[in-house]
Amino acid sequence: MDAKNPIKNLGDGLEISVVVPTYNRSETIGRAIESILKQSFSDFEVIIIDDGSTDNTEDVIKEFKDDRIRPIKFEENKGAQRSSK
Repeated sequence: MDAKNPIKNLGDGLEISVVVPTYNRSETIGRAIESILKQSFSDFEVIIIDDGSTDNTEDVIKEFKDDRIRPIKFEENKGAQRSSK
């Protein structure tokens, strides 16, 4: 295993999903997405679950033009437990 990049040698077909639940976090969701996209490993998807935000969280997410981002928007807040299912 390569000490500098331990993920590199884990094998072909490795799939990584980063799941980010959010609710009314327009002021922080952009920084979270930027941090994820700046990782040295780039073969992943970012699933952002917006749990019925009433602020402009959805607009901030839409500003990112990256095919790895997969937003899911609930129309009403269901709570953290429901967002993870």
